[in-house]
Amino acid sequence: MSYLRCLGPTESREAIQEIHEGICGHHPGGRAMAHKLIRLGYYWPTLLRDSISFTRQCKSCQFNAPNVPKPSQPLETMVNPCPFA
Repeated sequence: MSYLRCLGPTESREAIQEIHEGICGHHPGGRAMAHKLIRLGYYWPTLLRDSISFTRQCKSCQFNAPNVPKPSQPLETMVNPCPFA
């Protein structure tokens, strides 16, 4: 069993940025990025929260994210008087 290297605030920011945007970076999501950092042997107490926050602030990720349209009005339940007729 090997121990994980605990990173400070500046080191953690650099590690997140390198994984997300670096030479092999394909802009992974927050959870995937956190798992990758752990696999690489890094850890800090707010790793998952920082990874998700970084991904949400990435302009490239926001621009290329799928556009999920929201309904213009709340959905209403429809009642069918004869359900199997």
